[in-house]
Amino acid sequence: MGRSLHVIGFPWEEKSTLRRGSMLGPWAIRRHLIAAGLLGGQVLPLPVVDEGVIRLERDERAFAQMGQQIDRILDRGGIPLALGGDHSITLPVVRSLAERYGPVRVVWVDRHADLHPDFLGDRWSHACVAARLLEAGCVLSLWQAGVQELDGREKRLAQRWGVAWTREPELPPRVDGAPLYLSIDLDVLDPKFAPGASAGCRGGWSPEELLRFVADLSGGIVGADVVELNPRLDRGGTTAKCAAELVLVLARKVASQWSETTWVRPANRTEESQRESRSDWTQIGWRPRHRQIGWRAKRANGQQRMTIGRVP
Repeated sequence: MGRSLHVIGFPWEEKSTLRRGSMLGPWAIRRHLIAAGLLGGQVLPLPVVDEGVIRLERDERAFAQMGQQIDRILDRGGIPLALGGDHSITLPVVRSLAERYGPVRVVWVDRHADLHPDFLGDRWSHACVAARLLEAGCVLSLWQAGVQELDGREKRLAQRWGVAWTREPELPPRVDGAPLYLSIDLDVLDPKFAPGASAGCRGGWSPEELLRFVADLSGGIVGADVVELNPRLDRGGTTAKCAAELVLVLARKVASQWSETTWVRPANRTEESQRESRSDWTQIGWRPRHRQIGWRAKRANGQQRMTIGRVP
């Protein structure tokens, strides 16, 4: 089956510590995508499948539901483009991709690093997403751009895992042959451009900087998400419009590369690792099909720990 781009909405905000409303984000973005012709139109050289907005449970069973939806898309040869929702929707999406392709390179565009071991007593908070993915071995390398805030615990974890981070819209080094996941939190934008981002802060990027970052990003994208739009804060719908334009640029980016790249699922290794994090993940309904992922990713990260840190 040929490649196809699957746009799917996850109305989930149960792990947000901010004002309620981000669960409405998928509908707000979709309205502009429909008007632009991406959903149901013919604007790309590859099929675009509208998966709609998925009804989810209001507790942690939703993580398993989201993972099942992503698995279904991958079984059909699809590339998932998820609309949130708070940033914790990234957990099941990247998890499913890592099971399919092995650990993936992650480019993380966000005002926050989301590397907290826990936040307000919750290990699955939207402020802990990157930490959980690293612990589970889903990530081959993590490049964080737009980051303005890291506390001491996050800095220590970043050093431990060899995370590279920068405040500027600086692109990661090109790495050929490794699948790439792009996660974009809209709070990377300055509030004067995007008042509807859940946790915007002065000094963020402009929309032009973000769009250029996505357009210039190199590597084979196998999945992406756009998260943390809160329509209740979005004066005039400007942030939703920006998010929709971002999705269009991202979709064209994927369309331009999809026919040139073929990803092969790695052969199974012997049962290894995951012991330190597997019990945590099973609490939210995830049963990994492969248990070798963590060992492979940690080894890869271990090779980079001495050379990767904060980007000057």
